[in-house]
Amino acid sequence: MRGELKVAPLDASAFEAGRELYIASAERPSELRRARIEAVRPHQKLLLVRLAGINDEAVAKSLRGARVLVEREALAALAPGAFRAADLLGFAVRDERLGALGVVAGVRHYPSCDMLVLAPREALIPVLSAYGFAVDLEARVISMRLPEGFEEL
Repeated sequence: MRGELKVAPLDASAFEAGRELYIASAERPSELRRARIEAVRPHQKLLLVRLAGINDEAVAKSLRGARVLVEREALAALAPGAFRAADLLGFAVRDERLGALGVVAGVRHYPSCDMLVLAPREALIPVLSAYGFAVDLEARVISMRLPEGFEEL
């Protein structure tokens, strides 16, 4: 409606009126289009974002599937022990009992917790402090203690 874009943000703090961002369309992901946020409002689990120069539904629909990017410097500082999903990509994941589990290929966000998506077999591992989730930024390793029987799920 009114050219607003539905955005599923990884970091909602990145979306505020006046902020500059970049849009990479699904058809041309290597071409970045610069835009400025005019307004943001919550809508269910998404944000409705109005960008300068996008005033009708047809133009907004042409951006379906696009990625929205902001410069890291524009993002709010994180609390100690918090990480952005993009920062964990490529980290090795190890369990105390099972050993190497794979490499972080993505992060999925669910209402109950975030899940690491591991390559090569696309296993999902919950990011929970109860599992001893610990990140070593220097070594690029995530360590944990999964419960007995977890590997059978």
